[in-house]
Amino acid sequence: MWNRSENHLGGQYGIFDSNSTDGYMITSHIIADTNDNVWVVNPYSEYPNDEYSNWPISIKHNSGNWFNIKNNHQSYIPKEVAIDNNSNLWISYLYSENYSSSGIRMVEFNNITIEEDDRWNNNLLSDELGDLDIYSLAISNLSDGSQVLWVMCSLGIKGFILNQTYISGYIDIEFTAMKDDYYFNNLSFSEGCKIRIDNQNNIWVTTVDDGLRVINSDGTLLLGEDGNITVDNYNILSNIVHDVIFDDYGNVYIATDYGISILETSFVKNISSKNISVSPNPFIIGEDSQIIISNVASNSTIKIMNLSGYVVKEFNLSNYQKNIPWDGRDENGNKIGSGVYLVTAYSSAGGIGSTKIAIINK
Repeated sequence: MWNRSENHLGGQYGIFDSNSTDGYMITSHIIADTNDNVWVVNPYSEYPNDEYSNWPISIKHNSGNWFNIKNNHQSYIPKEVAIDNNSNLWISYLYSENYSSSGIRMVEFNNITIEEDDRWNNNLLSDELGDLDIYSLAISNLSDGSQVLWVMCSLGIKGFILNQTYISGYIDIEFTAMKDDYYFNNLSFSEGCKIRIDNQNNIWVTTVDDGLRVINSDGTLLLGEDGNITVDNYNILSNIVHDVIFDDYGNVYIATDYGISILETSFVKNISSKNISVSPNPFIIGEDSQIIISNVASNSTIKIMNLSGYVVKEFNLSNYQKNIPWDGRDENGNKIGSGVYLVTAYSSAGGIGSTKIAIINK
């Protein structure tokens, strides 16, 4: 159990509210990094003396020991964290008068086990974001290896390509906006909305009353200008979405106020098409109405061909598609004959893969 009995996590001790001195503890975000360290965002982490004051981030090291990142300024309301490929920690903040400034900060934490070697970079993107609360942030990767910092504020979502260089041992960061204006600036974002990154670096945005929105990894809108994932469009349980997570097989788990909705996508962790699979197998014409394609990259071209290589049917697998409606007819509208066929998948991201399927035409 994680608690504050050994000062791993902090609580309120009368700074924000003079009547709150019982150490009431809050956590707003928990992530695990690639080294199996667990990072806990701990707002209102007040301790009763200066020595232990304001440890907004606690880390359970993969050794089982706990460490902290001590804040170097009086801002007590961190909201979320993200770790870039250079092992720098990015933190978003909320504003509270005389208690916490808003915005983005980055910590070069260097060695987790040495709390004295952290270097803070404050007031980042202040010209762009001003004094806005940053409700959520995340980091994605572009195909060329560049990283993008995604931030959410009341104005919408914005992505910034990071160019990090070191000059005389100190980091210099250039931010290049993915586009000039904010994504989804027609929506109302507030505390409780979130940005999450899937296995293929697409950006998922939750709202408190209008479902989800998705930005493609290259910054384009995945479903077009008006596309969204809502009760009406994708039959999720509710448009009030609290969070979203992804498994390795392309399933998206959407936490709503009415329960968990599961959206099957082609955004698998391993996007190679070499392990393509298809079901049902055999496919019975007249009884089965669709085939399910698994272990392929999004936007793949799917071809069903006979063993001589003649293509009898071709599909384009859209971004959210794993289930392909099919009645067993070829491109000319004729039912294909019983036999063994090849199913091939191709995409620039996942390469080529193939498997066999048996077709039964009763």
